[in-house]
Amino acid sequence: MILLTIKDKTNKAEEKKILEQIVTTSEEFLQSIDSEMRFRSVFAAVSNPLFLLDKDTGAILDVNDAACSLYGYTRDEMLKLKNIDMSVEPEKTRKALKTSLTCVPVRYHKKKDGTVFPAEITASLFELNGRKLSTVSIRDITEYKQAEERVRRKSALLSAINQVFREALTCETEETLARKCLAVAEKLTGSKFGFIGEVNEAGLFDTIAISDPGWTNCKMPMKNATKLLKGMKLVSYWGRVIKTGQSQIVNNPDSDPDRIGIPAGHPAIISFLGVPLKQAGRTFGTIALANNKLGYDKSDLECMESLSIIFVESLHRKRIEASLKQSYNRLQKTLDDTMKTLASIVETKDPYTAGHQKRVAKLSVAIGKKLGLDNEKIGGIYTAALIHDIGKIMIPASILSKPSALTSLKTIQTSGRYKADLERLSDTYQQILLCISIR
Repeated sequence: MILLTIKDKTNKAEEKKILEQIVTTSEEFLQSIDSEMRFRSVFAAVSNPLFLLDKDTGAILDVNDAACSLYGYTRDEMLKLKNIDMSVEPEKTRKALKTSLTCVPVRYHKKKDGTVFPAEITASLFELNGRKLSTVSIRDITEYKQAEERVRRKSALLSAINQVFREALTCETEETLARKCLAVAEKLTGSKFGFIGEVNEAGLFDTIAISDPGWTNCKMPMKNATKLLKGMKLVSYWGRVIKTGQSQIVNNPDSDPDRIGIPAGHPAIISFLGVPLKQAGRTFGTIALANNKLGYDKSDLECMESLSIIFVESLHRKRIEASLKQSYNRLQKTLDDTMKTLASIVETKDPYTAGHQKRVAKLSVAIGKKLGLDNEKIGGIYTAALIHDIGKIMIPASILSKPSALTSLKTIQTSGRYKADLERLSDTYQQILLCISIR
């Protein structure tokens, strides 16, 4: 309220001047009240949480209802706080106060109940009566960050799956494949170490691959780790994965009812994730991972369950390939032994040319290499050369080793080419032989 006293002795000119000042002051006062009311009306109507801050001190001068609802405070409680009280990154917030930043993509704030959430901050700086103020808009981007994380996870999973498939094409052994898959799984989940293994016919656990979590300090040489970690009983939370056929997340191993001790020198286990390996509905092994420093969550579990399916398929194919390779090698050895036996029979039947087939085979291989033929073709040439005289087996020894010249009939009988030509004329073949013999 403005109180002005006009004394009786004041002249009319002064009175008029004072009245004009009263009117002007009253209008400005009413305008300021109207502006403040409009400001408060707009401030309260904005759906995003809004703060009015003192730029120098960070003191909260005003908030709207949306801000109170988001952070869980009453308006009176918030007006007693500063902006750093809302942040879990106070040093970054203090530095921001000293700058003219108007947009901060991500800051992490905390609610009254301690819940932390990502916030996008937009600020508008201005001065009022020489005082630096800032209007700050807050947007909770939790859902956006969660969606972003899901996309990142899916991309990482697809990359991991592709890597396992590529390794399956190049790895020579299932142990190498398992080690590569384990490395991919550790990277995907942020794990420090782990192992992959399966149950043998005796119902005991054999490791296929194991990572190095510091075996230099452990009583077990790393190079022999997979050999030594065989025939183990299914115990602890990792054994529970196989027994139940269910994935397990254990973020507090010390309180798990199935916990057991760890080898001397082994790093402490602070978190554990295990997924079963299944084929045709039967659980036969597990992929076990440990020590994600933040603990494992549902997304880690889902990623590993997807990756385990790919690993089982790749392992199955690798074992089929190994089995086929063994069968092929056995068949090839049997074929080679058979060819050598046939060559020996021919040499036994015709001692005059003994060793001839081996020399031809050796010469043929040398020619093949000179021509740049591949090993498969050279192998075929060697086999063909080794038995190129196999037709001698069908010729009677009395004819094959006869020291004198052969008759026309004997020539036809011993010549594969003549005989094949005549056999195509099967109706007259015997008549031709008869005519020759009569002559």
